[in-house]
Amino acid sequence: MFLRIVSTETDDAFQASLHKFLAPLLLKLASQHEVVRKKVMELLVHINKRLKSRPSVTLPIDHLMSQYKDPSNSSMVTVSNLIPLIAWL
Repeated sequence: MFLRIVSTETDDAFQASLHKFLAPLLLKLASQHEVVRKKVMELLVHINKRLKSRPSVTLPIDHLMSQYKDPSNSSMVTVSNLIPLIAWL
């Protein structure tokens, strides 16, 4: 997942990767393994930097909102990660 997002060269490919992988990626923040959480955060920093310089790229709002509203997701995933992404839009 990391390489597929990072290696996208065009805005269209980057957007397609985000629509496919962003919501599942955020769920990985609930991992019991610190190494996984750190890698996810590293990727989110990369995504954030790219999004700031590419205003035409959209996020998968429907998937993010569904994930935010799902009570089975951990509060760490929904509160600390989805709200800033949605607010940023």
